[in-house]
Amino acid sequence: MCVLCVFTDSVMALLRELGRGYQALCSYSCREAINILTSLPPQHYNTGWVLTHIGRAYFELAEYTQVTHLTHTKHTEVTHFTGVFSAEAAEVGVCE
Repeated sequence: MCVLCVFTDSVMALLRELGRGYQALCSYSCREAINILTSLPPQHYNTGWVLTHIGRAYFELAEYTQVTHLTHTKHTEVTHFTGVFSAEAAEVGVCE
């Protein structure tokens, strides 16, 4: 098999898993989204996009300690986590 074909297949597999996780989150299947996204390889799991969506899933499940745990233990782009708190926190005046 050619090198380009292997690369393309691995990229498509990654995008498929990211899409499955995002779709589960959008369908409020938060546990499923967490399971899918946490099963990604570390180099993809530790990105701001993935951690934000895992944090959002925990937020939707009202497991706020898990969200705080993610924000404190992972070295990621801090600005990504503003998406987790934006709408709901703005309603109660937490985020300005």
